[in-house]
Amino acid sequence: MQLNDTNNYKLLPLKELIRIDKIVTIHYFEFEKNYCFSGEVHEFWEFLYVDKGEVEILAGDKGYKLQHGDIVFHPPNEFHSVKANGITAPNIMVVSFTCNNKSMSYFKNNKILSLSNFQIEILGKLFWEGQNTFETNLNSGYKELVKKENSDMFASEQLIKLYLELFLIDIIRSNTQNENCSRIDNVVKENMENNIVNEIISFMEKNLYNNLTFDLICENFFIGKTHLKTIFKKTTNESVMAYFQQMKISEAKKLIRESHYNFSQIASKLGYESIHYFSRCFKKSTGMTPSEYATSIKSRIRDDTSSEGSKTSKSTIKI
Repeated sequence: MQLNDTNNYKLLPLKELIRIDKIVTIHYFEFEKNYCFSGEVHEFWEFLYVDKGEVEILAGDKGYKLQHGDIVFHPPNEFHSVKANGITAPNIMVVSFTCNNKSMSYFKNNKILSLSNFQIEILGKLFWEGQNTFETNLNSGYKELVKKENSDMFASEQLIKLYLELFLIDIIRSNTQNENCSRIDNVVKENMENNIVNEIISFMEKNLYNNLTFDLICENFFIGKTHLKTIFKKTTNESVMAYFQQMKISEAKKLIRESHYNFSQIASKLGYESIHYFSRCFKKSTGMTPSEYATSIKSRIRDDTSSEGSKTSKSTIKI
């Protein structure tokens, strides 16, 4: 009898249809009811699971509403953003990772899913293992890269990999696509886009005295140039920089009316390269030069003053 004859055995290599290469973030957020994240794009996978409450998201150019138990998958290089509904304060779990297997295409076709109790349990184990493995505060409001910690727990990083792979495999197996997920494409998309545009306009207001560029705005809000051009034009009927230019001119008119600065000082404060360029921009916007505008203001005041004596007493509506 041969005890060590391996020639009688056929070694079968095991296929790996889902293999997690690297973990980027594991976070659990507890947000306020008015929380809003304007969005980002990155080169790795990410999923967002709603543990409590409700959120509205943009995934590419489509809007969705997610409720407790729902999850959304964002493939690499997809723009995505999230906001609370202003009524309930949501709790969400966000995990990002790299995985290059073809089987991940399932999550491109099935973006919105409803998790089973078993899958939710796996997520709980994944988060617990992450808390005990990484020094990053997983409950923080910042999506920092996870950092390794000296953990006494045996094979903790491997368990994170295995839990995540099991989670993805079980979803594909069980095919639990959430057919009842409320996709409010037009309404949510419009609300999210309006919110992003309003945030950008607020950002412009705070930087009226600076030289903002289109690229700088895109970088600050993690938004693609084409996407920003589209939603800003749709919301305001103006291009981004034309809108910013109008805001500067409105501020210039206010400064002229207040008479604290001369035209050169106003041009300098608002970031114009010269008084001549400022005058050209002002006239293009208002149809008058700064001097003509200042004169028209003074003439209006004189006309109003001279007409007061000839008017009979009338009741007025205070505005």
